[in-house]
Amino acid sequence: MKRYFSSLLLLALSLSLLIGAPPVQGSDLDDDEDILFYRSVVPLDREAQNCSLVFRGWVYEPERSSLIRRILLRGVAKGLGLPSGSATDEMFRSRAEMFLVDSERGERVEVQLGATVHPLPKTRSNGSFHAIKQVNSSSLPGALPQWIRYRAKTPPGDSRRFEGELQLVEPEGIGVISDIDDTIKQTVVLDRSEMLKNTFLRPFKAVSGMSVAYQDLASKGAIFHYVSGSPRQLYPSLVSFLDESGFPRGELHLKSSIWSKGKRGRDDRSSTQVHKIESISRVMALHSGRNYILIGDSGEHDPDIYAEIARRHPKRILKILIRRAPHADESPERYAEVFKDLPSELWSVFTEPMPALDI
Repeated sequence: MKRYFSSLLLLALSLSLLIGAPPVQGSDLDDDEDILFYRSVVPLDREAQNCSLVFRGWVYEPERSSLIRRILLRGVAKGLGLPSGSATDEMFRSRAEMFLVDSERGERVEVQLGATVHPLPKTRSNGSFHAIKQVNSSSLPGALPQWIRYRAKTPPGDSRRFEGELQLVEPEGIGVISDIDDTIKQTVVLDRSEMLKNTFLRPFKAVSGMSVAYQDLASKGAIFHYVSGSPRQLYPSLVSFLDESGFPRGELHLKSSIWSKGKRGRDDRSSTQVHKIESISRVMALHSGRNYILIGDSGEHDPDIYAEIARRHPKRILKILIRRAPHADESPERYAEVFKDLPSELWSVFTEPMPALDI
């Protein structure tokens, strides 16, 4: 899947450069720019004086010209090899349009939580921002876990509302780190044609029984982090899918770069593997008082990624659960090699989520 999404992102970037200039720098949000906030999950220790709140998101300028948008969408559909007429499909347009935006570098974002305004660092070259702000723990009311909302402080005269969500959770307990494609969403990553149709032309469909199993884990106090190799341009569609399918609300960590770190010499593994390992490591560092269940699928590299995480944190991984994905290698030899130095009771492979996820 990684090579197809990388090709898609590179194609969209190339097309947008044909009609636009490089990202514009500035200190205020212009009226043609939007903010997408990503959900975050943060631990709140009531006995500590301060709490670290995480604000993540993306500043971008949508392509609002209908003519140019139609031309670019046709190019994207053709470049992906989608069936003729895909560019006029409403579902394709709604999902592909986010690939045509210009990321805005150097923008200042301020968020307002209650009566306090928090200035964040300027956006990076890809339009993203990630900031940790210390607030007094006593200023955060309510029982845990709870979701709280915040909004961007827009310039004078700008009445638009850009809102985000934070989940405050207990610092200790169980967490679930879950993949999305072919783990909880039917994608068929190993079949390129089906993967593209399931991603751009069809309603997202949940893997049978997974939302019920996840809600069962949530009822036992588990918090959720969805870590996927899907590109960030699919964030709005994936959030809607999770909410509408009944999965527990949590934070999503999607890929934001089209370039493989291996090509820059920092890591010789795939960019998706690097992204997942780094994202999981950050989650576990922030939630240092929690132990984790890792849930993925056999389609690509989840077994290898989770095995490496378990070796790095042998005392904090409770279980590794791998769903059998369509067309994947399910040979005993594969799993014996991947998990060769880990306890056999630590990992298991399943087809039906219940009772496999009944922990």
